Order: sequence, then C-alpha cells, then structure tokens
Amino acid sequence: MYVEADLKTKEQALRSVTPAGKGSLRFQPGDALLAFLDTL
Repeated sequence: MYVEADLKTKEQALRSVTPAGKGSLRFQPGDALLAFLDTL
C-alpha cells in the first residue's frame, strides 16, 4: 500500500512511534505467573 502524505502528516507519524534502540513495551511476567507455569 502506498500513501502520499504531506510533511506535517509524516512528522506527526514519526513522533508517535518509539525510536529504534529505545526498547519496546514487552510483557514482563510476575513471579506468581512464573511459579504457576512451573507447576504445569
């Protein structure tokens, strides 16, 4: 898919994403969940 967008739209889109190398929001399981999974 190709979308033609003006510079303002592109700037807004770039501000809304996480910069590369800054990490992402990954699920971090708690100790209780890990203990439960160990019992399976």
